[in-house]
Amino acid sequence: MGKKGESTLDRLYRSIEYYIFILSLKALSLLPLRFTAKAGEVIGGLLYVIDRRHRAIALKNLNMALGGELDLDRLKQIARRSLENLGRSAGEFISIRRYTKENIREFITIEGLENFESAHKEGRGVILLTGHFGNWELLGIAISLLGYPFHVVVRPLDNRLLDKRVNELRSIGGNKVIYKKNALSESLRLLRKRELVGFLIDQNTSREEGVFVDFFGKRAATNRGLALIALKSGVPVIPVFIIREGPVYHRVIFEKGVEITRSGDISEDITNNTQRFTKIVESYIIKHPDQWLWVHDRWKTRP
Repeated sequence: MGKKGESTLDRLYRSIEYYIFILSLKALSLLPLRFTAKAGEVIGGLLYVIDRRHRAIALKNLNMALGGELDLDRLKQIARRSLENLGRSAGEFISIRRYTKENIREFITIEGLENFESAHKEGRGVILLTGHFGNWELLGIAISLLGYPFHVVVRPLDNRLLDKRVNELRSIGGNKVIYKKNALSESLRLLRKRELVGFLIDQNTSREEGVFVDFFGKRAATNRGLALIALKSGVPVIPVFIIREGPVYHRVIFEKGVEITRSGDISEDITNNTQRFTKIVESYIIKHPDQWLWVHDRWKTRP
C-alpha cells in the first residue's frame, strides 16, 4: 500500500528503488565481503562527483563546523571520504548476513565492554548512545551478536517496502526497531522491563521535538527524547561508537556511563543533558571527521 496522496509515478519509483535494492542484495551477497565493501566505496566516490545537492550540503556543513580550522581542499577531501565510508558501510550492510556470533570478532575489536557490562549487571535497563558515525548499522548488529540484542529508535524510510526489508536485516542478530513517533512511551516500557534501548542523537529535528544545543559552535536542533527518557527512567546511559580501521575492520568503544544532571527544572535538565550527549558525539567527529554523515543537513532547523 502506498502513502496517502502518493501518485502512480511515485509508487512506480519506489517499487523500482525497492527491486534495485533486492537485486543488489542478492548479487553482491554472493561476492567476497572485501569486494562488496570496495564496490560501495567506489560508488560513494562517484556520488561525490555526480550528486551536486548532497555534495553541497556536506561542504556547507563542513564549512560551518571546521571551516575556521581547515582549508577548502581539506574540507573537500573529508566530504569525499565521508561518502566513500557511507558507500563502504552500505556494501557491508548488504552483506550483513555474513556476520555471525562465531566470526564477529574477526571484524571488530572491542574496548571498554566492561563499562557496558557493569551497567547491565545493575539489573536495570540501559540506554546506548551513538550517532551516524563509522558503520553504525554494523555497530547494532555487532552488539546483538555479542549477546546483547537491543531495541533501536529509528525514523522509518519513505519507501515502506524498502523500510521493511532494511529492518529485517537490522534484526538478524535479535535487535528490534522502535519507530520515532512511539519512542517515548515504548522506550520507557522496555527500560522498565530491564531491556536495552539505542538512540542516535546527531540529526536535525523540528523545533517542536527538539532543543537547541551547541554543535561545533553553532546552535543545532537536537531531539529531546533521549534526555527526557534518561531523566524519567533513571537508567545508565552508555556511549558506544564504531570506528573504521581498515577495509572491513572496525573498533567498537564502550565509554563509561554519562552522569545525568538534575536541577529540578525539567526544561533546563533536558537541554543540559542533550548538550552533554551532543558533545560526546562531536568529540568522535573531531577525531575522525571523514567517518561522520556530513551529507545530512544537520543545521537545517534554525533558532
